[in-house]
Amino acid sequence: MRMEETSVSRPKVLVADDHKQMVQSLVRFLDQDFEIVATVSDGQALVDAARQLQPDVIVADISMPGMDGSEAFSKLRTDAACPFIFLTAYQDAGLAADLIDAGAAGFVLKQAAGTELVTAIREVLQGGVYVSPVLSRRSDTGRFLPDRDRSASS
Repeated sequence: MRMEETSVSRPKVLVADDHKQMVQSLVRFLDQDFEIVATVSDGQALVDAARQLQPDVIVADISMPGMDGSEAFSKLRTDAACPFIFLTAYQDAGLAADLIDAGAAGFVLKQAAGTELVTAIREVLQGGVYVSPVLSRRSDTGRFLPDRDRSASS
């Protein structure tokens, strides 16, 4: 088997969101650094595409028709070995903490989706966890702390 020495593959990203304009914007923005292997608009299509295409990272909205993003995440947790980033309009630190505790690798607000999403993807591909800064901070040990925990840890 011969490998190309000059070929550098870009990380493969699967995008799931039911808002077409959002998907188009994400693809235009992410395509500079990543290979978009597919875009889907519902949770079942996300599960099917992830199993078939085996992306390096999944970026998915929480609210989608039929099966939502968190249900798709639950189905994929056991058989998809790639990081899962939630991209959402929900500014809910508790939800972010719950999803991270359940094994999600990231939680990014749609309002900050541009460069922040690229940063999040790079972070999770290196084994890290990323949560939009407006919702979180990290403790000295690196553990994700949602805003709701600030008074308890100060």
